[in-house]
Amino acid sequence: MQRIVYKSATKNITNLLYQKTNGSFIKFITFYINFVFSIMQLKFKDIFQINISKILFINIFILLIYYTLCRLLFLIFNFNYLLIENNDYSFSYWLFLFLGGLKFDICAITIINIPFIFLSILPFKFRNNKYYQKIVKIIFFYAINIITIAFNFIDIIYSRFTLRRMTFDVFKFIKTEGGFSNLISDFFKDFWYIAFIFIILSALFIFINAKIKFKENDNKSNIRFFLTNIFQIILITGLCFLGIRCSFGQKPLSIITTSKYSNPEHKVLVLNTPFTLIKTINKELVERKDYFSKKELSEIYQPIFYPNLSNNQLNSNVVIIILESFSLEYSAILNSEIQESSIPCFDSIARLGQIIQAFSNGTRSIEGIPSIISGIPTLMNTEFINSNYAENVLTSIPSILKKYGYTSAFFHGGKNGTLNFDSYAFNAGFDYYFGKNEYHNDKDYDHAWGIFDDAFLKYFKENLDTLHKPFFASFFSLSSHHPYVLPNNYKKTHNTSKPNMQQSIKYTDWALGQFFEMASKSDWYENTIFILTADHASQPQSDFFKTSYGSYLIPLIFYSPKNNIPKINKEFAQQIDILPSVVDLLNIKDTIFTFGKSVFDNFPPFAINYNNNYYRFYINNHEIIFDGDKINYYFDFKSDKYLWNNLVDTENIPEKDEDFMKAFIQIYNNALIDNMLTIKSLR
Repeated sequence: MQRIVYKSATKNITNLLYQKTNGSFIKFITFYINFVFSIMQLKFKDIFQINISKILFINIFILLIYYTLCRLLFLIFNFNYLLIENNDYSFSYWLFLFLGGLKFDICAITIINIPFIFLSILPFKFRNNKYYQKIVKIIFFYAINIITIAFNFIDIIYSRFTLRRMTFDVFKFIKTEGGFSNLISDFFKDFWYIAFIFIILSALFIFINAKIKFKENDNKSNIRFFLTNIFQIILITGLCFLGIRCSFGQKPLSIITTSKYSNPEHKVLVLNTPFTLIKTINKELVERKDYFSKKELSEIYQPIFYPNLSNNQLNSNVVIIILESFSLEYSAILNSEIQESSIPCFDSIARLGQIIQAFSNGTRSIEGIPSIISGIPTLMNTEFINSNYAENVLTSIPSILKKYGYTSAFFHGGKNGTLNFDSYAFNAGFDYYFGKNEYHNDKDYDHAWGIFDDAFLKYFKENLDTLHKPFFASFFSLSSHHPYVLPNNYKKTHNTSKPNMQQSIKYTDWALGQFFEMASKSDWYENTIFILTADHASQPQSDFFKTSYGSYLIPLIFYSPKNNIPKINKEFAQQIDILPSVVDLLNIKDTIFTFGKSVFDNFPPFAINYNNNYYRFYINNHEIIFDGDKINYYFDFKSDKYLWNNLVDTENIPEKDEDFMKAFIQIYNNALIDNMLTIKSLR
């Protein structure tokens, strides 16, 4: 009878998992569930009764198996998000990647279990007490390891949105995000099967480990016991030191070491989340660089801009609309691989103005907003808004325009305090901030992030009608973000029963069309320059947009109803180019501190972003991946669309390109440290 129950349960769970994973994981999980139900029926006595040193090694081995299973699950559930269809990726490549990952696992496991190891090897006989052993094991082994491993499971899904493993700044996000508990509940509702596997594996981990019993000869003399354990402590301490470093070189194992074991797209697989969390605790955000002398630096690169357009639109209003997750992949104008646009309203505006392929300077909203408004990319593990430099004096669009009589306002329908956007807005010089609190109508609240986009865009338009002119206003949408909640009236009229990412993108695009239809009837509309872009790209659907090149691509539109936007002279742009482009369009005769360049000038295009401790430069048709000391990857993204051929060892990298990268990093880091993000830094 018991066997029938077990088989029935296994079948039901298997069917549910098949629906969620499209069968890609079904063989493994079927075997695993059968194994779990079988092992729980066993009536055998304790598996091991051994001394403490052997127990520690067995515990580490069991944890390594657990971490390897986590990596395997990460690969399986993100199969479609990792570029793994290239035939060059042989079995030996994946085996080498997993073996490389063991080093990062050993490091994380050793650090996490230092308290447990220390309390287990104390050279005193009270450690033999069974109650002492249980307390130490439950608190310092089971609890700590299961909690930290939980982050591995969360990252199976979360990394799809950030393109990297979590770092310690995620706890700042939790602290600043008031509705985090709601987001967590939605997360587990949509990805319940990840939580289920985590619970099953954790239960098995505890069950097997509980069978390992500590047994030591209590008849040893005190002197012999003490001397034996002192030797044991020295040995285990030395092994722990090696485990923490996982390196015999001068530098211990670090995040950037992943380049030795995988291609750029798969570094996230080599790492484990406990390791990245540990390595970014209280980490120095940026370090001072001295690649060049001050004189050499001034000859290579300077973050200054002086407008050179002849047309004067100084009294024009400026509206920047930042659309959540609007990847270039959705635009039929810029993505030749699709015939039907997912964002037809966005593309219709693009046809009336000037559109360009652009790079996001980050992978998250909290990185995208400062890049667009202040021209500040996040080239560190902690996003600029939550960094030690968040209170630095900034050059920003509202602060530049203020002295020319512009009123400025930032609109975001999220709960006030979300990601510290309100604090950043005021620090950047905005006169007003409009969020969920100012909206005063919870019937349009999505119970996840904030006010639905169509309702808040209408509110945005109504407030623009009342702002003193000329004005600068920035709007940041939110609905095209997990958990993809859509308003009921839209679902009814558009026959949308099960919202997903694609449908939420279409909804926000529809809301954008409604906004422009309303705005076109306002008196300020004709005298306004509209700039439309995305905060970052979204989860990629096709292989090209999974590469370290394609995964950062977003559209950028400049549109004016007067049709007086000059022709864009560049092949591509980046978010930090928006600030100098606005200054250029308005023909403001000021020298501006900015890391970007106007899309209307003749400066050669370049772009930069930062992920997993690597700088990525896009310059002269090449993607250069740089770790701060040496160039690790060099791709020709024009001829090698999928970035399969690393040319770092076969082509000579132009010295001027490498110098430019280093000069950029040196000025960026030193300007943050010295609080010199204005033109004063160059005097």
